[in-house]
Amino acid sequence: MKINKNLNYSFLYNIANALFPLATLPIVFRAMSPTTYGNIVFSNLIYQLLIALFFNSLISFSIREYKENKGKSINEIYTLQIFFTVISVFLYFFFSLLLKFTFNEGNEYFYIFLICTCFSFLHSDWVLFAEQDYKKLLLRTLFVKGILLLIIYFFVTDEDDDYLYASMLAIGYAANNIIAYYYVRRFYGIRINFLISNVKSSIFNARYFISSATVGVSYQYVDQLIVGLLLNSSSLAYLNVLKQILGMLSIVPNTVCRFNLPKATVAYLKKENIKEYHNSLYPKYVLLITFSSTIFMLFGQCSLNLFLGDKFNITDISIYICSLIFFVSATSVYLDTQHSIPLHYEKVTFTANIIVAIFYLSSLYWVAISYDYNGVLLSFAIAEFLGVLYVCLFYLRRKKIWLK
Repeated sequence: MKINKNLNYSFLYNIANALFPLATLPIVFRAMSPTTYGNIVFSNLIYQLLIALFFNSLISFSIREYKENKGKSINEIYTLQIFFTVISVFLYFFFSLLLKFTFNEGNEYFYIFLICTCFSFLHSDWVLFAEQDYKKLLLRTLFVKGILLLIIYFFVTDEDDDYLYASMLAIGYAANNIIAYYYVRRFYGIRINFLISNVKSSIFNARYFISSATVGVSYQYVDQLIVGLLLNSSSLAYLNVLKQILGMLSIVPNTVCRFNLPKATVAYLKKENIKEYHNSLYPKYVLLITFSSTIFMLFGQCSLNLFLGDKFNITDISIYICSLIFFVSATSVYLDTQHSIPLHYEKVTFTANIIVAIFYLSSLYWVAISYDYNGVLLSFAIAEFLGVLYVCLFYLRRKKIWLK
């Protein structure tokens, strides 16, 4: 019963994080112009990129290390986070100056998000993930985002409230880290210790996670930049919307896989019957993603056109391609969290990401010119399939390393 409750809390936590931007956008667009909003998003994007590279990339690594050796992992991971916070602040400041003086893209919002970057070393969600304490994550999310939503609704009413809106986003990021650290300090007795001697070895141990995140960020954001340059704003808008929808669909498989990552780590660590573990989880997971993909294929077009309104016309081809991307990506997440990470074979994921990035980015120009944004989506689906195929072949040829 406890596991079912934790899994439900996990789903609710991810849904709450996904729904908050949708709830605020109508309010924000009512108050400010696209130009002002775009400047805020641009400044926020640098923060998001740094967080994805140096902190979110460590979550799976941190969960595995925590389950294997709690005491040692805490010191190493918080040391890494302090080190990466210093690096992030430096890079953020450097990029903001570069954009301001070289490309004339500077704005005052940079310094607002620079402040919340300083609190990144408190990031402690990975402890709650490892302990499967999703209730605290959900309560924190509802509290922080609920307050932000109310403030934005009542006080962001015109163009002059742009700094308030940017500040609310930054305060929300910082509050998430502060509250998470309060939770793990109070309920799990965890304290931050900085051991400079561990930085080099910790970076070495996490190198494939960080490298994979670097490659992933390169093809998650660069494609939209290229489409914006090669095609037009309309094509970019369709691509952006469809990728956001894919992100929403991925909540279910990502949640299930992350929830089971600690169990998989313990199973491999104790050398239990791994075949029995996968036979128990894998059929259910395949059924889940097949059902989700089929439902989206059948009802996605009419649902999205109804939700997006008359300005957008999502075609059935786009829906079919997105369904394929969802299925292949969900398979990739399973292979990563239930095989590679517990086995310390994250280099396999890194190699697969390299394959995806090379094929996708090298084909992007031709498919964009020839087939518009649908060609870009199809190229991404094929690239993801090639990455999954590589991982499958790797483990099929080396069954002895994971089948007991």
